[in-house]
Amino acid sequence: MVSKLLEIAQKKHCSRVKILFIANDKNISAHNFLESLCSLRIAKKIDPNTYLLLIDKNKDIKTLFRKTITKPDSLINEKNSTNTGKLPSFCISHPVYVYKIFENYCKKEGINVNTLCNQSNCIPIVDQLFQNILADQNNNLKASFHSIGASSLDALRLIHGIFDETGVELTLDDVYSSTSLLQLKQQVLAAVANIQTAMLKTENLLLPPSQHISSQILSSVQDALYKYQVANPQSSIYTMPMSIRLQGELDLNLFVKALGIVIRSHPALRIQFFEDKNTDTYYQSITEDIDLNVSLIQGCNDIEHHIDQLEQTCISINEAPLFRIQLISLNKTDHIFILLIHHLLFDGWSYNIFFKDLSTAYRGLQDSTLSQSSYFKRISYLDTVNDTLSFDYSKQILFWRKKLDGLKLALIPADDLSKQEGMGRYQHFELSSHLTKELECIAARFNTTLFTVLGTAYDIFLHYQTNTPDVAFGTIVTTRNTHKQASIIGCFINALVLRTYVSEKLNIVDLLKANQKNYTDCLQNRQVPFGDLIEAMDNAYSEHNNPFYHAMFMMQEPIVHINIPGVKASKYREGYNIARSDIILELQKESRKIHGGFYFNHNYFSTTRINNFVKEYILICHEITQNVEQSVAQLLLHIHSLKKE
Repeated sequence: MVSKLLEIAQKKHCSRVKILFIANDKNISAHNFLESLCSLRIAKKIDPNTYLLLIDKNKDIKTLFRKTITKPDSLINEKNSTNTGKLPSFCISHPVYVYKIFENYCKKEGINVNTLCNQSNCIPIVDQLFQNILADQNNNLKASFHSIGASSLDALRLIHGIFDETGVELTLDDVYSSTSLLQLKQQVLAAVANIQTAMLKTENLLLPPSQHISSQILSSVQDALYKYQVANPQSSIYTMPMSIRLQGELDLNLFVKALGIVIRSHPALRIQFFEDKNTDTYYQSITEDIDLNVSLIQGCNDIEHHIDQLEQTCISINEAPLFRIQLISLNKTDHIFILLIHHLLFDGWSYNIFFKDLSTAYRGLQDSTLSQSSYFKRISYLDTVNDTLSFDYSKQILFWRKKLDGLKLALIPADDLSKQEGMGRYQHFELSSHLTKELECIAARFNTTLFTVLGTAYDIFLHYQTNTPDVAFGTIVTTRNTHKQASIIGCFINALVLRTYVSEKLNIVDLLKANQKNYTDCLQNRQVPFGDLIEAMDNAYSEHNNPFYHAMFMMQEPIVHINIPGVKASKYREGYNIARSDIILELQKESRKIHGGFYFNHNYFSTTRINNFVKEYILICHEITQNVEQSVAQLLLHIHSLKKE
């Protein structure tokens, strides 16, 4: 009987099998169904990744359903689960598809869907999502999104969170164009009230295993990073270094135990890679057995030199773990925590997750309140990678073909330097608190983001350096599509090309407005893997011959430092001497100031030249705040005169 049902379902859905099984037949018990399904899977008669939603009228299998559920869950009541032994994990299929079938089922059975709804639970969740936007801001919901200095990342978090928790879909335009956050919140709650969702309550849930997919091919960005590392086994270009100074009464034993808990709770930190020689395909899997080796060093004569040497460490991709940890004890109350991790496992977003979870684990161990079972992440890392691989971006390809048509690579002229190896450099600088405030005022005044204002200044800078109006820079964005994905460590990023035509006749304000739409459109089409985009545009590509841009610009979120009672945490040093492109401007706003710096290839630019770049960029930012109505030509003329003084 079960075999026949599966056969019919598989014929109906020829691509990814999606099954809704409703056990109307009282002769089919939950126990028998699961037993039969196990046998079929062992016999390999069905795909182990079959998606199932089980609704049993007889309550043998209790099912939780809501329109926005997307995570895998085994929903089997406790009475039956004790008799079945090791159960397979089941996945809920696409929620919209399931809901339509579920609605028809309810009508047939005479069930009133509305009586199963519980929309009131959404209100406190929506409240919390909006309060997160206002965190550390002396504002209230009556303020507009841009007036509180929120970023595009804040907007994406809000959009994903609302969709995950309520099913309401918002766009960046909805967020940016709302007159106030209160109006936007009311819009969301009104939409929630109109959505018909259904929930079958369950008393006993058997939580799924931490990993539903045993192995997975690499994501597009991982594939590119892995192939580069295979071709350049001694390169440290994709090592991500971070050094944090910890001053105070730190219990080193608890700290190392907390590190172990974080590593156990984030599968991405336990990835191992392997190759299928028959298909030339690279795979990743999660290992349960991993040795946490923390190097404890007592004292260090030259810490700067020591860190410089560590930054050049090549982390082997052939054996897990793909990270290194050191603790340097200067004295009993002064330590330096150094984390080196391969980009294959980690992105910039992951830092805050790592440090927050490390702090939580340490405090929990310290006061004996840590519950490891509740602390471990319930979302599967490999399932998340699978979601990114299955994303349909065919429509986004059309957008990019039109956007990048005719773009020619504009190079900043290089200095005449002798070629040397390992010549990545970093030049730090900061904008004054006054200039930072003025730039934020410009962003709020024209309903745009600080990224747009600083990115527009960078467009003008690139136009000034290349002497061409058609300029483009690259930026790195997150590809995390759901609120739940925001809490897991991993490498979920993509490169975007932001192209702007800088006509010197344009006023700065018009360029700002054009870029606001330009950047927003690009961000909404961010899912196309960069490698696939290059192929779609029929361009050649090598690691240091990017067909679209020479320079990059990024706005990073402030690092949430380790938060341990009695311990002061701070960055030991800004930046690191690794250059992943010839020139990258990376900025962040922290402590009322914008600061950051240029990462650059010292084989391409001299330090003197980069210092000039710093001065020119700051002058451009200053000129934008002085007169936003002036033309680009007037701004550049003023820059020329200021440089001569």
